Amino acid sequence: MAGAQGGDDARELFAARLTELLNASGLTQERAAAKVNQRSPAGQKVPPRITGRLISSWKCGHHLPSRQTAMLLVRVLIDHMRNRGASPDSVSAGLLDEAAWRAWWRAADATPAVDGRTETRNVVGRPIGDAAPLALDVHPAIDVGDARLPALPPYVRREHDEELRRLVASAGSSSAMAVLVGDSSTGKTRALWEAVQELPEDWLLWQPSTPTPPRALLDGLTTSAIGPRTVLWLDELKYYLGGPLGEQIAAALREFLHDSVRGPVLVLGTLWRKDLQRLRQVPSGWDDPHHEARRLLDPDRILRVPEHFSADEADRAAATADARLTLASEASGGRITQFLAGVPALRRSYELAPATARAVLDAAIDIRRFGHGPDLPAALLEEAAFELLDDVTRSTLRPAWIAEALDYTSTPCRGVPGPLVPARPGAPRYRLSDIIEQEGSRARASLVPSRPSWEVFRRHADADGLARLGHEAHARGLFREASLCYAAAVRAGHRRAAWSLAYMLEAAGRILEALRWYRWCAETGTDEDAYARVAWLTDLSGLDPEESIAWLRRQVEAGIDAGTTPSTQAALEALAYLLGDRRDELNAVLSRHYGVDDETELRRLGDRLAYAMDEPRPPEYWDDDEPHIGSRMSGPNPFTIWVGDALVREGRIEEALHHYRSRSDESAYAMRQAVELLERTGRTEEAISWLRRELMSGNERALWIMAELRARTGLRPEAMRLRTYGVESDGRTAGPWEAEPPGRLSS
Repeated sequence: MAGAQGGDDARELFAARLTELLNASGLTQERAAAKVNQRSPAGQKVPPRITGRLISSWKCGHHLPSRQTAMLLVRVLIDHMRNRGASPDSVSAGLLDEAAWRAWWRAADATPAVDGRTETRNVVGRPIGDAAPLALDVHPAIDVGDARLPALPPYVRREHDEELRRLVASAGSSSAMAVLVGDSSTGKTRALWEAVQELPEDWLLWQPSTPTPPRALLDGLTTSAIGPRTVLWLDELKYYLGGPLGEQIAAALREFLHDSVRGPVLVLGTLWRKDLQRLRQVPSGWDDPHHEARRLLDPDRILRVPEHFSADEADRAAATADARLTLASEASGGRITQFLAGVPALRRSYELAPATARAVLDAAIDIRRFGHGPDLPAALLEEAAFELLDDVTRSTLRPAWIAEALDYTSTPCRGVPGPLVPARPGAPRYRLSDIIEQEGSRARASLVPSRPSWEVFRRHADADGLARLGHEAHARGLFREASLCYAAAVRAGHRRAAWSLAYMLEAAGRILEALRWYRWCAETGTDEDAYARVAWLTDLSGLDPEESIAWLRRQVEAGIDAGTTPSTQAALEALAYLLGDRRDELNAVLSRHYGVDDETELRRLGDRLAYAMDEPRPPEYWDDDEPHIGSRMSGPNPFTIWVGDALVREGRIEEALHHYRSRSDESAYAMRQAVELLERTGRTEEAISWLRRELMSGNERALWIMAELRARTGLRPEAMRLRTYGVESDGRTAGPWEAEPPGRLSS
């Protein structure tokens, strides 16, 4: 924070320590604010309600919270970290010491602010004039044999460019965000580059990079590193919003864009259409992995980039003196940017690849489909490609087969990089061409890796990658593979994967296994909601509650002995829920917890606790057809879906089938209607084949609807196995298997 001198360092120190504590806790600003607002200190006046935006201003040093509010926030964050196993040795000196925080606050309070606020210091970004378009992932153009031509051809403005420029111009007075959405090689990144050239010279451009782009972005948003008049360059926004840090990043971006003190800033990103659809899809069940991303990706921030140039745009491209544009406008059928990026040559390279190189490319496509980052290790490519080769090819492999295959994939195509090239010169990591990834993913959408391939993926994945693999396997009904991935992720340090595993087991009706994992989540501080889940599952499943009551009682007693924490409160609420009318037992616990003996007060406390939890929401993937969903952002529009019903009434069965199928990725209703139509017309096997393809493509609703179909056709035992154990990689219903219990994690 520029301008801090002498005692003013005390405010800077407090802001820096608060930022460090919040980052170490793993909580978003909004989640931390919610926890503070839920905490009511005994015998103290409750502080004013705080927000994530307010915490952001404290972290940046713009304001200093009151002593009571500051210490309450600090106490909540310290308790959360201790519940997750943090120790004073694992963080900076004093970070978990409330006495140190009181001293830091007193020193900051004794230091007057400069003009009522502290100026933000910018430590990231470079002048836009110093940035190079190719370094920002603008595609190079094809080579037509003329060395005099510049790296990029002249830019032809299109319809979306006008709206983009209006939005960029508005960033001069207030922060703004624009996301260009279109398929690969449609000119999204080049359009952003051209737009920022019109910003004033004092603007900076920042492309997050180390230690990883998502982590760098989150750190920048939650500290004072990003100053006003900065462009945040977020090409391939899915890497930021679709990963493990995605929800924290989305929430931080929303707060950042509304923070007038830190602005103006301009956030620019790109997305493929399928990725936008995935990030904005309203989930069927209660688990919502992209809630914050959906709020960030407001329709007003989305600009569509067409695949084809209009006739007028193509004429203007042909009228330039650049031979590449002239050739593209004549030979591309309107897909000019794709032609310039070498798409036809890349397609031919893929289609004509020898068996080993084709296996490497297909392996790269699969690895990316299942959540790996853009840089693919050579060792992973080699092992994954080997699993795709047939026995005859394997028996004739030469020792240098992988080097020869990678040499083929790295060969330039008409002057643009080949389909799979080194991420950096000399690095043992490779990056797949966007167009090959996009088109290959479509072609291989319903192909699922074999069990040995899953083992290869797990061997080479880090904790975050294992969690993503688990999600992808889960979405395809591969419950056994998902279970192995989630457990491996937990073992590697990704605690949240334990919740995903418990949730999957609960949805499959495997209540005892789910309870073990929810208890682990509670005991390790992974999620306080796990206590409520234990209580609900015990109650709703009809299990003998005594084991869960005894466990919850132990958790409450341990919390009382260690000092009351949010986890203790959550355990107490769950215990009150299960004890119900057993008030004598509950009162004994409440008396020890609150130090209260008055029966009237104990009854009041008991009533409040028993109703403190929300109503239980079982994870029913297949029930998402309530009429209100049409008004939810990105949700399916029931009126659009019900067009199919009208087509059925008119006897236009094939049109209705096409209509329902095209909307089955957003609605269980549409999928169920398509299946029932096929049944009524004697095409049950076609329905089963279609559901299997949908499931293998990652549409998890297909498993539940396939189970319904099996049950209706007299195959109830198979339907039950399908719901309980999922499917194998070849689409067959899986046999019985057991999920790894939490007790084996240390082995």
